Amino acid sequence: MTFSAVNLHNKLEQIDSSQSTIETLSRYIIFYRMNYEVITDIIIKSLFKSDKSKKIPFLYLLNDILQNERRKSTNFANCFKPKMSQIVEHIALTDQGSTHRVQRTLQIWIDRKIYPQEFIVGLIHSIETPNKSQQGGGTKQKMDHQNSGSSSNEKDSQKKHSHHPQQKFQKEQEQQPQQEEGEELNNEPEEFVYSGQFAIDDLIEDLNEINNLIYDVKGFDKKNNEQNQVMSQIKKGDLEKQVATANQDYMPVCQRLVNVKVEFLEKFRKNLNSELELRAKLGQLIQNLNKKLREELYKKQKIRALCENQLIGLTDLKERISEKINQRKRNYENNTQKNQENEKNRRFNMYKK
Repeated sequence: MTFSAVNLHNKLEQIDSSQSTIETLSRYIIFYRMNYEVITDIIIKSLFKSDKSKKIPFLYLLNDILQNERRKSTNFANCFKPKMSQIVEHIALTDQGSTHRVQRTLQIWIDRKIYPQEFIVGLIHSIETPNKSQQGGGTKQKMDHQNSGSSSNEKDSQKKHSHHPQQKFQKEQEQQPQQEEGEELNNEPEEFVYSGQFAIDDLIEDLNEINNLIYDVKGFDKKNNEQNQVMSQIKKGDLEKQVATANQDYMPVCQRLVNVKVEFLEKFRKNLNSELELRAKLGQLIQNLNKKLREELYKKQKIRALCENQLIGLTDLKERISEKINQRKRNYENNTQKNQENEKNRRFNMYKK
């Protein structure tokens, strides 16, 4: 099946923030990823022409495409990158809640390494409002600190010509999303940034990365000063806090996923019961039809046996008639021969006299 720009445009016009819509549309787009340039252009144009209520669904769709497509290629990521600044600013200007959702999405991109951290930090700076930059701690200052810290770590790593798991763990620690004081999680569907096929998979992936980092750090020589410094920074309480925060973020999402699956299974059960009833009726009809066919077959077999018996009788009658005809022919020939001999004898006797 070939790609159709008209079909994609129609699907984008009907986009909403539900998980099923985002997931289905994302799979459709990734399936036709060979046409990534045309698809990217259509998505950007549809985004800028869409209503305010559809800006956030476009953000969710873009997030899902970039995260799922990176497992196969980076064509969409590279094609969206030149226009990404205009895209996030356009969505963030919709309202204050949209700005918050865009920032959360960009933080997820930092964690998932969708784009380089410096590029995403620049996007965050471009959408930050003055009020948010003046709050306690300053999100902008935090991101500047992350940016400077990451750049200095990269320079140090280049000088040493080695890549240590400790540095990787520090970067992961610096890239942890900063949650403002007093900020509460919103359980509404619009507040959820869909981050893949299932949110629980991302949570498990994060926990596995943390466990791998702990294992790598414990395996290094404790005599190394830098390694000892990193080991001292790793605390069980910090990890438990991170896990608790992750659970707090993902549990509502997981609950919604479970509810969706339960509803799906309930519908599937009803459909299955209906199908079983239809199959039972169909089986009864087949049995009745089979019974009628057997009765018809029995009648035909009976008629056939009768016809065979009659045919056998006709064959015997034909043989008897043929035998009588042959016998009469033989008698006629014998009589004719005798008459001829008698006639010859009579003429011979008359000639003698």
